[in-house]
Amino acid sequence: MLLIVTGKIDSGKTSIAEKIAREKRAAGFLSKKVFENMHHLGYDLLNLETLERTVLARSNCILEGPSIGRYYFSQKAFEKGMEIVTNSQNMWKIIDEIGPLELSGKGFAPLLERDMGNIILVIRDRCLYACIQKWNLKPDLVLTV
Repeated sequence: MLLIVTGKIDSGKTSIAEKIAREKRAAGFLSKKVFENMHHLGYDLLNLETLERTVLARSNCILEGPSIGRYYFSQKAFEKGMEIVTNSQNMWKIIDEIGPLELSGKGFAPLLERDMGNIILVIRDRCLYACIQKWNLKPDLVLTV
């Protein structure tokens, strides 16, 4: 089964996906916003099983991975996310978030090439149809927030 949560930036995609993931006891990761003095600095990858956080993206420093827009990404975080999803034995898995970086073949794109069983994908709305076409996704349900 494939469940997609989609919406615009700051529409609550991650919050909705987190609630669904907790209900289904999904493994995987969320992309959680990081703030300092009420200023949005970037995102951390949150492992849902261990609650461990890994720096995923920052706007205030250059990381050792790709960049898009004002954000620099950590290649180590992408590898960590792929390891979390690949090694989990849970029936449900969640990947938050798929966007322009993945459409260019970077980020978490390699995960979308695999059959992972029951999956919850968070996909930015403006990338939804391109993702469906690129990876031949056949969602059972699409939630728009």
